[in-house]
Amino acid sequence: MTTLFISDLHLDPVRPAVTRAFLQLLDNQASEADALYILGDFFEAWIGDDDDSETYTETGVTVTLSQT
Repeated sequence: MTTLFISDLHLDPVRPAVTRAFLQLLDNQASEADALYILGDFFEAWIGDDDDSETYTETGVTVTLSQT
């Protein structure tokens, strides 16, 4: 069983190399892993449900808030 952990990526338009590295991780190692845990700050700024800026949509990430 392969489990990957990443932490504090702080994805930001001024650091495109970090976004490219993350997308490569998703395409390569993470696609073969059993689990990927994302810890800490994923984006450099708070992303509300009305933010459609390119940096955040290109990662294909959808943030869903739910109540339990």
